[in-house]
Amino acid sequence: MKILLLAESLNPQSGWGAYAHALVDALRNAGEEITVLTARGPSDGLRLPHQHASWLIWRLAEFRLRRWMRYRRYDAVHVTAEVHAQLFRAWDGTPFVVTVHGTYADPDAYPAYARRTRMAFDAARSLIAVSEWTRLRVPSQYQHKIKVIRNGVDLGIADEPFDTVSSQGHPLILSVGAIKPRKGFDKLIAGFAEFQKTHSEAELVIIGRSDRPDLQDALVQQAKDLGLADHVRFVGEVTRRALLGWYRACDVFALTPVTDGGYEGFGLVYLEANVFGKPCVGSRSSVASEIIQEGVNGFLANIDDAVDMAGALERASTIPAYQIRQSLIGLTWDERTRAYSTLYARIAAKPVCDEEIVVLSSR
Repeated sequence: MKILLLAESLNPQSGWGAYAHALVDALRNAGEEITVLTARGPSDGLRLPHQHASWLIWRLAEFRLRRWMRYRRYDAVHVTAEVHAQLFRAWDGTPFVVTVHGTYADPDAYPAYARRTRMAFDAARSLIAVSEWTRLRVPSQYQHKIKVIRNGVDLGIADEPFDTVSSQGHPLILSVGAIKPRKGFDKLIAGFAEFQKTHSEAELVIIGRSDRPDLQDALVQQAKDLGLADHVRFVGEVTRRALLGWYRACDVFALTPVTDGGYEGFGLVYLEANVFGKPCVGSRSSVASEIIQEGVNGFLANIDDAVDMAGALERASTIPAYQIRQSLIGLTWDERTRAYSTLYARIAAKPVCDEEIVVLSSR
């Protein structure tokens, strides 16, 4: 089939980008004919507007895309990040599907996009939710359109080149994510403070761009107030090679998201850490509960209980690496690709109406 795929980027360093990058590779390996348009990075045609572009830029992009589509025919369009669904008029009746990842799953979460996002969801043949956690946050009027296809993980990252990184102490706890309130880094630092009481050489390394400098300043101050100034490091954005080096170097991976003006829709970083045999700790009241099997590939903790979180970090470090790697059986993109190809074929053939929700299990 000929599929037009719209993506914010194909950069595996970002959430949307990692999803689109892995999906494009998997679909092409499966023999699908894929054309990719992106807002950032490599693109097979015209450039899409980026997420925070002005209203005028979006309308110009819709006009250009409509003209570009006039000379091309596709069986289906796949919008891999909700924000680009607002361009749906440009492909003029070609059936399309939208992947919903997280906060944008609720059109009203971002008022600037709400009206056009609702119109796009109304027009879409199907919606794909990357987790049951996300599906439950999609408005009820769209539930009949949703297919839950959880993200896969690329086991090949274990064979990619990596940079050796230096750690000041062990155990080394690693966290990865942009500095945003919903990542729950303040909760993780509080839990790490309890953990550090019995592991005085322990270090917490947080990797990710600073979307909120004021928030990072507050987190740095929190670490100082807890006497952890020399034990909590904010590394910022790193290269892919460096990130893989940190995965290899850490003893435990931890990301403890909260629902605070948004939420984590999946959390691929948990599975990436598992590829390297590293156990994970996540918050119980989050999507981590769909990914972490307690005692198998990690442990869950109550988000507001620092002692419980410290205990989860302690217990996670005892899980053997071979067991963690075994837990990834069945979670590669190969299985997911078949679900996508089937969905493309179906929406291209006929409208999707009031179907039973089908979940592709992550286990």
